[in-house]
Amino acid sequence: MEKRKAGVKSKIGLDVYIITTVISTLLFITGILLGITISGQRVNILDGEINYLRDSIENIELEFLFLDMMAGNISCSYFIGEANRLAVDSTELGASVDLYEQTQRWDDPTYLSLKSRYMLVTVRDWLMLEKIKKTCLGNYTTILYFYGSECPECATQGFVLTYLKDKYPQQVMVFSLDTGLDVPIVNALKTSYNVTEYPSIVVDNKRYSGFVNTTYLEEDILGLV
Repeated sequence: MEKRKAGVKSKIGLDVYIITTVISTLLFITGILLGITISGQRVNILDGEINYLRDSIENIELEFLFLDMMAGNISCSYFIGEANRLAVDSTELGASVDLYEQTQRWDDPTYLSLKSRYMLVTVRDWLMLEKIKKTCLGNYTTILYFYGSECPECATQGFVLTYLKDKYPQQVMVFSLDTGLDVPIVNALKTSYNVTEYPSIVVDNKRYSGFVNTTYLEEDILGLV
């Protein structure tokens, strides 16, 4: 009788172990599939946001070309408004890319492709805003921010630039360039401005190497105080 009870208990224990193992395995697989689904959704959303910003820039480029061809008067109030809109869209896209970046491996091909496309759009955005500024004498300053992966002060520099961009949303426009992706246009800008260390910023075609604190950047370089 005791042996039978022991056998029953042993069988029940084995059954519980098997059921627990199966449930744990199913939960693990479900978690992986859910993670893949969420990651895929994020990629699709970011892909759409990148395409939207790219299309916006292309539309403004076409408007400039059309006005040049027709020798028409350029509506600077319109283009300055478009510049401000592009800056907002670019900032929102940058925040989305940063959020996605925090959950991905740096060697993930999807991430690398997405970030490289974002860098291309970022440079086109900067060029477009520089053209509007030159043509319409826009009252804003663009900042190219070069950063690298092995850079202790880059995170702090990023916080400073974000602070100033939030404080002066229509006067300061920041374009962050990841130099670790080997994007040709980013490499060309590095060479053109002789960027050899990180962080580095370029304001009005002048390079500032190393960390630049808030006070010096706000008062002496940008002249906002």
